[in-house]
Amino acid sequence: MDTAPLHTLKPLSRFSDRAVDYAKYRPSYPEAAIALLSGGLGLQNHD
Repeated sequence: MDTAPLHTLKPLSRFSDRAVDYAKYRPSYPEAAIALLSGGLGLQNHD
């Protein structure tokens, strides 16, 4: 474990070794929630 104070660590590289796991295990947003929010903001899907 790194014992350096967090403010001294480089923000762009301190999580680099965890990025793959984050992307793999991160939950997605429910489609219904996205539809509700985008509809309320007047956004349209432009596939």
